[in-house]
Amino acid sequence: MSLARTLVDVRPLRTSPVFRRLLIGRTASILGSFMTVVTVMFQVWDMTHSAVWSGAVGPAQALPLVVVGLLAGSWADRRTAGTGAGSSFSRPSG
Repeated sequence: MSLARTLVDVRPLRTSPVFRRLLIGRTASILGSFMTVVTVMFQVWDMTHSAVWSGAVGPAQALPLVVVGLLAGSWADRRTAGTGAGSSFSRPSG
């Protein structure tokens, strides 16, 4: 296997300015999200000096994502069940 086949194809970054802007914006957004998590944990540690409260930040941030994700997924499945969108996964064919 050649080295060129194992590396990431970066042609879309060179040829498409729209894709380049999307990738840069998405990367900045993800880095900002990571910095927010670290900053909130540090702020809780600075205010309480408690490892328990600092550790509780993770589940406190994850719980709304899980609950809302489950509810929104259920709502979306009910909403698209009769339209044919995604129905090949929810109903057997034939």
